[in-house]
Amino acid sequence: MTLPPRLRRLVTLAFVVLASASCFAALKAGLEYAPPLRLVALRLFIGGTTLLALLPVLGIRLLPHRGLWLWIVLLGVAVTAFAYGSMAISLGYTGAGIASVLGNSQPLLAVALGVWLFNEKLTLARLIALLMGIAGVILVAYPVTSALQVEGGLGPLLALASSAGLVAASVVVKHIGSGVSRLVLAAWPLVLGSIPLFLLSLSLEPVNATDWSPYFVGVLVFLAIPGTALLTLGWYSLLRHEDLGRLSLYFYAVPAVGLVLSWFLYAEPITGQEFGGVALILGSLVAVSVEEWRAEGSPRTSSTGS
Repeated sequence: MTLPPRLRRLVTLAFVVLASASCFAALKAGLEYAPPLRLVALRLFIGGTTLLALLPVLGIRLLPHRGLWLWIVLLGVAVTAFAYGSMAISLGYTGAGIASVLGNSQPLLAVALGVWLFNEKLTLARLIALLMGIAGVILVAYPVTSALQVEGGLGPLLALASSAGLVAASVVVKHIGSGVSRLVLAAWPLVLGSIPLFLLSLSLEPVNATDWSPYFVGVLVFLAIPGTALLTLGWYSLLRHEDLGRLSLYFYAVPAVGLVLSWFLYAEPITGQEFGGVALILGSLVAVSVEEWRAEGSPRTSSTGS
C-alpha cells in the first residue's frame, strides 16, 4: 500500500522531529559510556555503512559519479565539524535542554538563506510562524536556561555551530537538486565524516575510555540507525520538493516534543509557562501547514534549488 504524497511527507516529517527530539537525551546518556568524539564517530560510521549496504540492494550505484564527490566531501565536513561533532561536545558543557533549543535554531538561518539563495518567499504565514516559534521556544527553554546549566559560553556556542552545520548541509543538498539519489547523499558523507573524528579521538581521547555495556550498545544503535541514518535520509528526501525555510520551521517542535516526552516517560511536570510555549509552537506549525495546504490547492510555483 502506497501512502498519498502529502501523508507520506507528514509521516516523514513527524519521524524527523521525534527522532531529533529523542537524540539529545540519548547523546547525553551515551556520553556516560564513551568520549564525545568517539561516540559521534561510531554513530556516523554505523549509520552511514547501514545506508551504504542498501545501495546495491536497491540497485543504486555504490560509487557516485566523479562530479558529485566534491559535494559529498563538503557534506561530510559540514555534518562532522559543524553538526554532530559540535552537538556531542556541547553536551559536555551545557544541559540537554539548552543544547536541544540552540541546536535546533535552524529556522532563523534557514529562512534567511532560503530567501537569499533559492528565491523562496517570506510569506506572512511564514513570518508569523517564525515569530510564534521563537516566542514558544523562549518560553519552553526559560526554566532550563534560568537554571544556569552552562559552564561558560562554550556549550551554547557549540550548539549553535551544530545548528549552522545542519543548515549548511541542507543548503548543499538543496543546491544539488533532485537528480541525485538521496540515499547516496545521506550515506557517503556520514561514512567520510566519521574518519576525521576517529583520528581526532585516537589523538585526544583515551583509547580504553569506552564501556561496551549492553545499554551503551543499545543507545549507540538508536543514535546510529533511526537517529542518524533514517533521520538524515528522511530530511534529505523532504528537501527534494519542499522549501528549506518552510521545512526548517518544523524544528521549533523539537524542544516541545522533548518536553512532552519527559512528561510522558519520567512524569516531569509541565509548568503553565512551558504549556504556553508549547501552544505557541503548535500555533506556528498550524500557520506553516495552512500555507502548505493553500499552496497545494493552487498552481504550484516551485522555488526549489537547481
